[in-house]
Amino acid sequence: MATYGALQQGIKLFVTFGLFFLLIYNIIFVNSRSAYVILLMLGIVWIPNVHPLIKFLLILTTATIETSPGAFGTVVFGYVLYRMIAELIKTDKQEAKRVAKEKKKIANREARALAKENNERKRSLDQEKFAYDYVMKLSPHDFERFIGELFKNMGYVTRVTRYTGDYGIDVIAEKEDEKIAIQCKKYDEGNVSATDVQKLLGAMRLKGVKANKAILITTSDFTVQAKVQAEDNPIELWNWKTLYTMIKKFKPLI
Repeated sequence: MATYGALQQGIKLFVTFGLFFLLIYNIIFVNSRSAYVILLMLGIVWIPNVHPLIKFLLILTTATIETSPGAFGTVVFGYVLYRMIAELIKTDKQEAKRVAKEKKKIANREARALAKENNERKRSLDQEKFAYDYVMKLSPHDFERFIGELFKNMGYVTRVTRYTGDYGIDVIAEKEDEKIAIQCKKYDEGNVSATDVQKLLGAMRLKGVKANKAILITTSDFTVQAKVQAEDNPIELWNWKTLYTMIKKFKPLI
């Protein structure tokens, strides 16, 4: 639109120079009366804040008094070009308005989607905090029973072991040919070490257990050494994030 404005200004200057040329020509070669009329036309062209159609009508009226055909033709030609540019500007403004409206719709849609995403994220964080607080309020034995119920919801037949003589195994979960030895570590701080992984791997193979898989579950996390120790062994390490994922899926609390 700035380009169109510059074109309009250029046309205005073109008309002005044309009339000025005709003014000098009439002063020198024709008569002073025609020069006065052309001078009046120049004044009309540069009247500020007047619609181009009104200017054209004023110039047409002035031309009926007395002027040369060249002056009138210059003004008519300039007016036609001016109106063509005005239509281009109008079309451009309409298109710009349409684009701005479309951008606003897209921005509003994206803002609603972002707000929904933020609300869902906040709700998810609130749910996780609720689950964590719930689990951490359980006693160690209640936490073992909670894990037993979780695996029962996963389709296993579960048994929570006794406090003593359990070889460090807290829950036995069985399904078809699978037998899992589960150990629970409810920690509010500190990570489970490689020693705990080694002990569970040894306990799962004992005569009284004979599990083909072990899962070590904690409400905290594992040391790097513990993760290395678990590699290439039939044991899974469930930190809080993994445990919470399973809680959401099989034992929703809220």
